[in-house]
Formats: sequence, C-alpha cells, structure tokens
Amino acid sequence: MQPDTTMGPGLLDMSNGGTAAVTPEEGTVPPGQQEPKKSATPLQDSLRRLRRDKRAMVSLGIIVLFIVVPLIGPVIYQHVGGTYQSTLNGPISPQLYHNPFHQELDRQDEFISGQYWFGTDAIGRDLMARLMQGLLVSLTVALLVEVVDLVLGVFVGVLAG
Repeated sequence: MQPDTTMGPGLLDMSNGGTAAVTPEEGTVPPGQQEPKKSATPLQDSLRRLRRDKRAMVSLGIIVLFIVVPLIGPVIYQHVGGTYQSTLNGPISPQLYHNPFHQELDRQDEFISGQYWFGTDAIGRDLMARLMQGLLVSLTVALLVEVVDLVLGVFVGVLAG
C-alpha cells in the first residue's frame, strides 16, 4: 500500500488505520545515513573550550597585561607629566623622574598624583616605574630559565635516545 501524500510531505494520513509511512521531505538525509560533520582540529577544539571558560579568559588577560605593561609601558609612561623645578636638582624632565633609579629627595613618600601614578617611596623613586622595571626583570629571568630548560631537555633527550 502506498502512503498518501495528499496531505503534504512528512504528514501521516490516518484514514487507512494509521499504517501509512512518513515520507521524507526534500533535502533531508535518509534515516540510515548521517550528514558528514565538519571535523575540527584538536587546536580548534581546545581554543573553543578556552574561549568558553571565563576564568581562563580572565587569567589570560592578566598574563597578557603582565607581558604588555613592562614592554610598552615605559615608552608611554616616560612622556607623562611635564618638567618641574626641583629644589635640589634644578629642572627635571619626565624621562628623568620616571626613571626607576632616579632619586628625588624633595619628593619622598609622595602620594598618588598625575605625575606619580603609584606615588614615590621613602627616597623619592617613582613606584610605577619601579614596578614596570621589576616586571621586565621577572620576564627576562623567566625567559632565560625556559631557554636553559629547553636546551637541557633537548640535550638529555638526545642522550637518552
């Protein structure tokens, strides 16, 4: 018995006791076959999972911040502020007073200002400049440790066969 398709594709005709079959719509895949899935590479899968994890994205943002600030920060920060007249040293330019090693004894323990974003320490050194310098030193040490680790790992791996 042929299914009645007068009611439209995919609809059941119950007039003959409910034994009619469902006819597939055009463009659909037959029941025994599945559409081929687009396979993603393992890298694409892991990046998709990383983007969905909010904690991982916040952590990645902090890591990127710790890398970008010491590399780009001093270039920008040394042009912030204007020249001021020091009572001990005469005119001081931003390039000098934002130097992490420059001491300005008449600016001891200064609070946060437009000139010193994190203030100064007990001997008048800029804390923001010192923080960026410390981050740069930490990054350099971390990279050197990784290079030594890589060289030793390759050396031991070659010896082990």
